[in-house]
Amino acid sequence: MFENEQENTLKPDFDDIFLLKCLRSRLFDYENAYDLIKNYNKLHVSSCHLFVAPHNFNPVFDENVLTVLPKKTDCDETILLIEVGRWNCLKYDFDVFLSALISTVELLSTDVVSQICGIIAILDMSHFNWTQLKSFSPIQAKKLAHIIEEALPFRLKAVHVVNDSLLTYIAYSLLKPFLTQELRSRIEFHKNNLQSIHRMIPQQYLPSEIGGNLPFDCNSWFQCLLSAEDELIKYWKFFGSHLYVDNNNVDANLDNNQSLLNTLSCRSYVPSFYK
Repeated sequence: MFENEQENTLKPDFDDIFLLKCLRSRLFDYENAYDLIKNYNKLHVSSCHLFVAPHNFNPVFDENVLTVLPKKTDCDETILLIEVGRWNCLKYDFDVFLSALISTVELLSTDVVSQICGIIAILDMSHFNWTQLKSFSPIQAKKLAHIIEEALPFRLKAVHVVNDSLLTYIAYSLLKPFLTQELRSRIEFHKNNLQSIHRMIPQQYLPSEIGGNLPFDCNSWFQCLLSAEDELIKYWKFFGSHLYVDNNNVDANLDNNQSLLNTLSCRSYVPSFYK
């Protein structure tokens, strides 16, 4: 299949770890997995500015915008929490947030359990305002939909939106035309009914902001990203994102024949996060 690929952006020397990750994310549909690999490669070429060393994400994590919850569900699904209303769009633009999200998903997708059991996203829309809405354009909506659905090797099993308001539905109307029917069917709006989400995700897995029993903590996940930074950069440089990853302490000059296996030692970081 790869030998017949005519596009110069596609690297044919993937190792089994990467290929298996892509296959799992598409439930072993070979054609869909192949399209994913092509889109992932193209993303590194067309949007390499989104692959940024995690130490640049202090504004995102200092304001508790994005985190991975420290417990998985009973089905071993990873829970990703995004506090959309805390995005300071006057301080940093949407691409900075998107870069932090990409780094988070990239690191999570190195974990075999996350590959198999998937990720659940919770979007808390408390305090989402007009300024943030005006900073979310149709172009950004299209880019977000493409990256999440078509260009990153992970399984997004469900999206739960809580504390949603009229502004939330306006933002969703920008995003909806770019989503497949499959993903639309996985998005559920709970409004202020926290009991509704508790029926799907028990309180012992959720932070207090969503009526759960856990403290809200973004720093632990940020430290996990920082500890894996060198490996993430090596991994991205394998795909050609060499213009914007900016950690001068990393020797990421990979030999063209070097297996991706040697760039994926970061896969050990995610299990340690849950210990």
